Amino acid sequence: MTEAARFRKDIPLLNNSIHYLDNAATSLMPKTVINAVADYDGRIRSNVGRGVYAWAEQATAHYEEARRHIATAVQTKAEEIIFTSGATAALNLLATSLCRDLGSDDSVWLARDNHHSNIVPWQMAAAQKGFALRWLPAEKNGRLLPTRVVEALSADNKKPQILAVSHIANASGAHTALDALTMAVKPFTVRLVVDGAQYVPHKLPTLLQSGADFYVFSGHKCYAPTGIGVLWGKKELLDSLPPAFGGGGMVESVSSTHSTYRTTPHRFEAGTPPVSQAIGLGAAMRWIQSWDWSELTAHTNTLATSLRAGLCELPGVRFLDEKQPNDAPIISFCVNNAHPHDICQILASHQVAARGGHHCAQPLMQHWDIDGSVRFSLAPYNTANDIDAAITGVTEALQLLQ
Repeated sequence: MTEAARFRKDIPLLNNSIHYLDNAATSLMPKTVINAVADYDGRIRSNVGRGVYAWAEQATAHYEEARRHIATAVQTKAEEIIFTSGATAALNLLATSLCRDLGSDDSVWLARDNHHSNIVPWQMAAAQKGFALRWLPAEKNGRLLPTRVVEALSADNKKPQILAVSHIANASGAHTALDALTMAVKPFTVRLVVDGAQYVPHKLPTLLQSGADFYVFSGHKCYAPTGIGVLWGKKELLDSLPPAFGGGGMVESVSSTHSTYRTTPHRFEAGTPPVSQAIGLGAAMRWIQSWDWSELTAHTNTLATSLRAGLCELPGVRFLDEKQPNDAPIISFCVNNAHPHDICQILASHQVAARGGHHCAQPLMQHWDIDGSVRFSLAPYNTANDIDAAITGVTEALQLLQ
């Protein structure tokens, strides 16, 4: 049995007939993650932090053990891992805390291919603080070119403070080379904020060497439960930020006039945290580390190449970008005179799960001058049968819609 076949065997939901090609939206959970969550909820469900009875002490131990497992997986320190409810919550937290002291003399720069979650929080902060919000120059295919980024920052009449980019674009699968970008913007004292939600499912990052100042990702895209995400930041930077939210769990003491806060990471985790979800994410990270990813990546790349080649043969199919070596196995395309939603509806009748629309990336769609696209996003548990079903479904859709 191949590594990919064993990987697939771990996913209980794949025992039915669906061809699941919507992994960029949500990936499926393996048995080990489902069992870890059920163990907490069925055996020791209780709150973490201050309880001294057995259940609470075990729950706290599992919660902090999950933090350590995640830190090991992405090669950083446990105190730099902050649990949030997802990448969106992490980016909102950052926009609130990082922009607190910005004003009309400052600017924040966004990549054109960002997900809305890496756009809207900065727009909201700009409206409150009065700093300028700018778009990094994008090539025709939507990608960043570091030399053009430097030209844009150099020409800014404000002081660039933050660059917010995607490690992998969710709508296209395009990869941003953080090392080249970091080197290019080194002369500027900007903070680099990276959305890694689409990167982590395919390759665990080495955060301390990534060049990023802050990095976020979501559990539900990397084989873990919904409702959990991670904000990573360099310890000295996190210590310099004010907490975005107040409440129980993040305070050292509270008087009638003021409060003092706990140390990082707990000062950023106000209220009851997502305990079972964090334990599930810790289990997912251990599971991800247990596989031979060179073999799994070769498998998904082969499937993605086959899918793209099959779609190329169909009349009217148009791709908006050429694949490059480090891109994710995400295939996004348009069809003249056929709406993406209609194509996905016909695909659903073939038991093919795909996604159509703007993929929460409307600025990129506007850059491409389209309303939306059809997106297939692959994971190592996908098979050649899934690819055949997808091509058959699109073929029928074109016959009906064109």
